[in-house]
Amino acid sequence: MLYGINVDTLFVERARVRKNQFLSDILLKYNVSYSVIDRLARESRDVFDVRRIRSGYPYTIITTNDSMATPLYFIYEETPTSYVVFTL
Repeated sequence: MLYGINVDTLFVERARVRKNQFLSDILLKYNVSYSVIDRLARESRDVFDVRRIRSGYPYTIITTNDSMATPLYFIYEETPTSYVVFTL
């Protein structure tokens, strides 16, 4: 279990936000469409404003463990004890 998600059959990739990198920059390299990114930003605004994503902070992408590597979750860690899970 990772972030409350059973990841036994999934692929987990961890990284850190790079300087001048935005949510769209991160998710586009996983073939997440602009419309999905826009929906995530709008729907999460009351809980977490994606403009608060900062360089140097860790994030995790969880994808299917097959040749398509379809992204399922994006998790951004605000602090060592606080994180936001975005379902893609």
